[in-house]
Amino acid sequence: EQLDAFLGRTDGSLVVTSTGSLEGNFLAVPSAILDGDPATRFIGRFDDQVGQAWRVRSNTPFAIDGLELDVVVGPRQSVPTELLVTVDEVEAGRFPTGLSTSDTERVETIELPITSELATTVRIEVSASADTLTRDWYSNAFISMPFAIAEMRVGELTLASAGPVD
Repeated sequence: EQLDAFLGRTDGSLVVTSTGSLEGNFLAVPSAILDGDPATRFIGRFDDQVGQAWRVRSNTPFAIDGLELDVVVGPRQSVPTELLVTVDEVEAGRFPTGLSTSDTERVETIELPITSELATTVRIEVSASADTLTRDWYSNAFISMPFAIAEMRVGELTLASAGPVD
């Protein structure tokens, strides 16, 4: 949240948080999914992908008539194959994504049939994943590479793009 405020993405009335993101990349933070720029991406953390989640919270209630995610599929990403969605702490469902790993990078849009007349919080958790493995530099063990979400469209929610970082 503090980084988003510093980058000018939010004033705190709309906040995107996660269970973890790629360390050292200031533009790979969760709020990148709402900035309208498909070149920026929220990238999760290395290691187990199942259980990783992100949450969008708005001080102003918003209507939901479907939810779209632009998921990056490619040789350097694990891919969520099922997502658990909760709206205002109530489970909205578990949704298979129909995605699998790929040798070529592309962005796939998935549509989730979520509806709510008024909501303030949406949480999405990776409940199953097709993992791409890499060797951990320190332990030499295999670990899962992170997933990447380019954009999320839900209601009329948007954040400012961070723009270039010097």
